[in-house]
Amino acid sequence: MLNTTEVIVPPSNWEPLDIAILVFFSLCLLFGLPANLSSLHFFRTTYRSARGNRAYFGNIYTVISLTDLLICALLVPMIQALAVGKYSEHAFFRNSTFCKGWFVSWSIVQMLAVLLVAMLCISRLVLLVWPFHKLLPTLSWALPAVFVVLLLVTVPMITVFGRVFYQADHGVCTVAIHHGGHQHLPNLRSRDKRGFSTAPMALPSEAGKITINFPTPVLCVDTTA
Repeated sequence: MLNTTEVIVPPSNWEPLDIAILVFFSLCLLFGLPANLSSLHFFRTTYRSARGNRAYFGNIYTVISLTDLLICALLVPMIQALAVGKYSEHAFFRNSTFCKGWFVSWSIVQMLAVLLVAMLCISRLVLLVWPFHKLLPTLSWALPAVFVVLLLVTVPMITVFGRVFYQADHGVCTVAIHHGGHQHLPNLRSRDKRGFSTAPMALPSEAGKITINFPTPVLCVDTTA
């Protein structure tokens, strides 16, 4: 008869890929902060009294530099989570309020970055087709400002209709959205290289909601002589 015993196998805090990502994010922060601060200073001083198209592009690059600075700042909690270990209780993301704030901020700056690149591409295209067209400098900061206000109103609503939580296997905060009495949790049943589930597992509970649990992997080992 085969006798088995349960041996607790805690998930590894530092996988080789996590270390590589930690180094990459750290380099992005190390070079990104001074580079974007220098760019911000340059465009604010050089293009301060500019007019016309020169002012338009000066404003665009100023907003891009500010957005990139925010992205660099938001990398810090991700670096900290990887440095102390994704499954560590000392990760900043373990605080639910911090997790929600980071998720909202990260979502906004990512969408703002897409808008700014689109504005830059479209404005260059316009000048290629109509070289003497005069762009409106006000539009270069007013449109991003309106876009950010709209995001500040809409993105936090995701935290109302869904649940923002720390997905430890990815080392970031993400959201699970309620829909039709059920909650869809993408990629939550991830498994590590040993084949054990290391991500939060969705369990049904009352009133169409779910409970997020972090299961501990269990390995059955043959102890027969």
